[in-house]
Amino acid sequence: MPELKTPDEWCQLLGFRVMDPDGWRNGASLGPRPWSDPIAKSEFLERLMPCTLLDLRRTP
Repeated sequence: MPELKTPDEWCQLLGFRVMDPDGWRNGASLGPRPWSDPIAKSEFLERLMPCTLLDLRRTP
């Protein structure tokens, strides 16, 4: 079973800040989903693609 985390937890772990969560409203190919729902990393990454992001790994 895949590890499930909230989007906030995945963001903290992977070093991103979602500024506009388009992938959760529009749902990519997955349909809309509440931001607070725990999801697998693969779903998180798919939903992250259309979002406006701040990459904290590259921010001084």
